[in-house]
Amino acid sequence: MVAYALVLSVEAGANAWINFVGKGGTWDLYPLAQAFWVACSVVVVIVLARRPSMRRLAWVVIVLMFLDSFVDVCASCGEHWWAGPPVLVEWKWDALRARGEMYRYLYAYWAVTWGMQVPLRCFAIAWVMCGSSWRRFAFIATGLNLIWLTAPQDVLYHFVWLGLYDAAYPYFDYLPPEGTWNLWNMLLLRVPIGVGAGSLLVWAGRDHSPVAGNAPGCSIQ
Repeated sequence: MVAYALVLSVEAGANAWINFVGKGGTWDLYPLAQAFWVACSVVVVIVLARRPSMRRLAWVVIVLMFLDSFVDVCASCGEHWWAGPPVLVEWKWDALRARGEMYRYLYAYWAVTWGMQVPLRCFAIAWVMCGSSWRRFAFIATGLNLIWLTAPQDVLYHFVWLGLYDAAYPYFDYLPPEGTWNLWNMLLLRVPIGVGAGSLLVWAGRDHSPVAGNAPGCSIQ
């Protein structure tokens, strides 16, 4: 658990620096949001390790989706309904583009957040949920990563934290492959299929043992 927290903290520090540069050398709420993200990501693993259950895991996933979408807004957005500068500062896109560094820093942020931090958290959750079964670990870890790869947190990003409701807006066109996803195929295809498949995989990794007080989670020895 200590190693897990340290690795998340180092990655959070990298993201804070990436955002500091992307925002033109300006600090805002984002470093605090990252610190809160790390703290919550550690706490939920401790909670699940002490009392693992599929019901508790479902609530953890929902809460973390809101948390991830909140931190993403703190990372990239300026003015919107609940905050604005200097609390939240938008990336200096024009300056970065002029220096040819826009994609360098943007991809660096995505690599750290979605390529390192979130998968590590999924693996940690699966580890404390699986007991000693590598089969259960594989099912739960794959399912959780598939849920986050589907990006339902981006739906919350737009509709909860940005408060953006405009059918003409190019929602989700940035998701790879770029330009493929829009409001309708995201909400009607990608999210239901991806989250549904991921949930089934997680459910397949549940504990079938009739241990009192643990089912359908797992016992931690």
